[in-house]
Amino acid sequence: MNDEIGTTGVQLAGLSEDIVFLTRTVRAHLRTEISPLRAEFNVAPGEIGILRIIGANPGISQNDLAATVVLKKSAVAMVVRDLMERGLIARKQQKTDRRYNALTLTSKGRELVDVLADRVKSMHDDWFANFSPDERQQLFNGLNKLSARLSSRDIDLQGTDED
Repeated sequence: MNDEIGTTGVQLAGLSEDIVFLTRTVRAHLRTEISPLRAEFNVAPGEIGILRIIGANPGISQNDLAATVVLKKSAVAMVVRDLMERGLIARKQQKTDRRYNALTLTSKGRELVDVLADRVKSMHDDWFANFSPDERQQLFNGLNKLSARLSSRDIDLQGTDED
């Protein structure tokens, strides 16, 4: 495996197979890449994923949403409040359990999610241009498998407030 990163020729001393190091560097690049999209649609870090999850899971609870995106419940509550104020999602308290708030997209939220999903797909196609379809699928299969493994651990994974 190549033990250099980028074009600098800097030796990584084994970090080329360190998932924490590599995901941090990839995320730094991706934040730069996606910043114009966030600015164009006035979406904060994490909001695209949260909107897409709510769209794919109408009626999801805030607790399940927090667990899925590995964020603190308080952080998700702030994002939910902001998205509601912008008219992108609705929250409905359930009659059977007043502690449960079902989240759904509004029509404005669905329109935004559709546009964002198309734009993100185009970005992915560009980012993965040097991957074969099999390599791309293997990467996502591996990342999903790792995520499932880490999610299944008994460790309190409330995450961080970053995207």
